[in-house]
Amino acid sequence: PDADLIEGLSPSIALQQENRGRNPRSTVGTATEIYDFLRLLFARVGEVVSHRSGEVMRRHTIDEMVDAVEALPERSKFSVVAPVVIGRPGDHGELLEDLRRQGFVRVAIDDALRDLDEDISLDPQQRHSIEVYVDRLVRKPGIRGRLADSIALALRLAAGKVVIYPLE
Repeated sequence: PDADLIEGLSPSIALQQENRGRNPRSTVGTATEIYDFLRLLFARVGEVVSHRSGEVMRRHTIDEMVDAVEALPERSKFSVVAPVVIGRPGDHGELLEDLRRQGFVRVAIDDALRDLDEDISLDPQQRHSIEVYVDRLVRKPGIRGRLADSIALALRLAAGKVVIYPLE
């Protein structure tokens, strides 16, 4: 039928029933296969809140990050770091070799500073954290471009995460 305006209709959700083997850990969301859609919905609509400060967390632009670092006192030393692995098991040999090939020199593995030139073997059964040291800088005039490039590289390496560690 022809209509100029239709209001009050809720969006429809299509569910498909399959009679697969039952898993005792299934929930209504996983059994009806709506779980993935709910995850996407809450990821887009929800707000991430810091468990430490209680403030809503938001995405920052590279310029905002550079401005925050430039607010440090003059002559402050700091490192730009990319947390590429956070608490994941594995030996991560391919990742370390790839980082070495890309020209990176230093990483922190489980909070211990290591040179990528040395032979590094990790227990594949243990969880590890790996941070790549992208750059080391001193806060002074004229570093804005290099700092922005270093932050952008760290964000690319670590899927949107970067850490600025003060030195000294």
